[in-house]
Amino acid sequence: MRKTSIYALVVAGLFSSAVLMAGAQVSAATYSVAIVAECEFAAPPTSAQFVACQQAMQNSAASQQPSVVQPSAVDDSALDIPAMGPPSDIQMGPSEEQMAKINMMKLKGMKRGVKGMEMGLSKIEAQYVKLEKSGVNVVQTYKDKLAEARSMVNAIKDATEPEQIENIDTDNFSDLLDELGNGIGEMKQQVEMLKGLKRAAKSMKSGVSMFDKQIAKMVKQGIQVPDDIAENLKSVKDIIAGIESNKSWEELQALGIENIDELFDKLDDGRERVIMLSRWPMAQKQIDKQLAVMGKLSGKLSVIAGKLNGDIDVSGYVTKFNDGVMELKQVRDNAVDKIKSGAGMEAFDELEGSFFGKLDEVYENQRIIETMAGMNKFATEYKKGLVLAKKQIAQLVKKKVKTKDAQLFLDQFKAKGDIIMGMIKQKPLDEAAIMGAVDEFENLRTNLVDKISALAGEKMPWEQGKPELLEVKIPKELDQFVTKKVEKEQKEQKPTDVLPKQTVLGQGILIEAEDEMKSYILPASKRPAVNMEEINPSWRPPYSGTGDWYLAAGGEWLEYKIDISVDGAYQFWIRDYVDKYQPKGVRRVVITFDGSSYGTFSEVDKVTTSAKGDFGWHKVGTGITLTKGTHVMKAMKEDTTSGAVILDAFYLTVGVEVPAEK
Repeated sequence: MRKTSIYALVVAGLFSSAVLMAGAQVSAATYSVAIVAECEFAAPPTSAQFVACQQAMQNSAASQQPSVVQPSAVDDSALDIPAMGPPSDIQMGPSEEQMAKINMMKLKGMKRGVKGMEMGLSKIEAQYVKLEKSGVNVVQTYKDKLAEARSMVNAIKDATEPEQIENIDTDNFSDLLDELGNGIGEMKQQVEMLKGLKRAAKSMKSGVSMFDKQIAKMVKQGIQVPDDIAENLKSVKDIIAGIESNKSWEELQALGIENIDELFDKLDDGRERVIMLSRWPMAQKQIDKQLAVMGKLSGKLSVIAGKLNGDIDVSGYVTKFNDGVMELKQVRDNAVDKIKSGAGMEAFDELEGSFFGKLDEVYENQRIIETMAGMNKFATEYKKGLVLAKKQIAQLVKKKVKTKDAQLFLDQFKAKGDIIMGMIKQKPLDEAAIMGAVDEFENLRTNLVDKISALAGEKMPWEQGKPELLEVKIPKELDQFVTKKVEKEQKEQKPTDVLPKQTVLGQGILIEAEDEMKSYILPASKRPAVNMEEINPSWRPPYSGTGDWYLAAGGEWLEYKIDISVDGAYQFWIRDYVDKYQPKGVRRVVITFDGSSYGTFSEVDKVTTSAKGDFGWHKVGTGITLTKGTHVMKAMKEDTTSGAVILDAFYLTVGVEVPAEK
């Protein structure tokens, strides 16, 4: 026997009532409605299904009407036809008694159908309860629909009179169940999506937490965080909090979850600014330390200026140095104010251009003062040497020795010395011209000493014990600030058939920069500095071996032959120079092995506060495979820039060893 659904019974009951209420002249007591296939519902019917059911039920009802026998044709001409109108003894529509029975049948039909209605509603209610227990936040709209549907069911269950169900719309009940069923599917999808969001929220929270702590630390340090970064961070934190508190998708949309990618992109864009701002305390400490050093130096320079005689006046340079320090302090103070007001990036721009960009200009005054002080010592030594040389020539004259050539050298020596004395009194000081003159002066001094020694035919007093005619050389103080002369336009090549001594340090090979086999150096007129190979340079930081190599111009190179005793994959290290005055990346060097490019590398990434700068090791490239035998390595300065490539040493190792610093 086929089981009829509760929905079909409800529809049948409602339709029966509707037919009878429409006035069909059939006894309500004997009228019955068959359940047709169109009204077999396993779930609450939709509006379209219900209309199809109604049509089928009407058709079924029509088929049950008793056949009406049409009267045969009669001649009505002789009939007494009464006036038109309904017969007084025929009732139009159901009587009150019939209507009451119809309504009672309708109530009974709805009572029978309410069980199915409640069963369907209860299943839906149970699923909503389950969703809430799993942490889903059911929106109020669905709660209201559940309450409305339950109210309809309860009204039918509690009804005792037909009038109590007159306003109940079963079509609306079916629509409610449809909407509630769809809502369950949507919320289940959201549950899965929110689970994924919660997993993502853990990762997001970790990164945002670090971001948040950094900003909180900055605020304590008096650093104003840019408004856009603070707002983006708050939006992301609100979304994460919403996910963790099981807010609905609609609520998360209101928080901006659909823009989460854009918010994180903005945060990442602001990350570099936050990093720079977080380093402000360290930067300020370095700036303050630099200004403190310059403050002490100001007093030292004033003392030096006071000790110079009247022929060398450096008071103007002392004033320029002090004024420069005051300007740098003002730049520092302006930067502090901007950091506090939230204009951090403007502060950094001003420091870069107006503080660090001006340091060299201020220190130039110090260099000139100390250079002039060195020249004052030169004057003293020059005068003593001149007196001693005249005395020695006079002694040779007494011995009847011809001193014409010696006198010529003496005259040249004196003329050049007098020129230098005049140059050091000029303003501004032409350092390059002075150093060129000093080089010529040194050659003349050597010629003079050699000539006097040759004429005497014996060791002169200055060759016995402590020399009386001292070498006139650049004082140490001057040597620290003025570059050394160019000895040759191109360094004389060393023999190529003898390998330099390569010190084995640990598992690797140490090559000193000054042990090059070949070199190429541009003519002095094409170089921005005169330095080349620097042996025992007192102005440099601690170096390896006996010194370093100074490549001033792009295209200058050094070549080394390396003896490899074991095949292997070697790591390559460079020890080169960095200072606090030049921007990073201006000292790039190109490395080749056996004519093949190994790479182009910037100088060592090392923070230095020393006025002399620092040398430092850094591993470059990904390593190179070398076979046993002799190989050629070349180091070349990439471009002519504001900073020279200053090389101290190289290191090759097959192990994980890190070369030790000096």
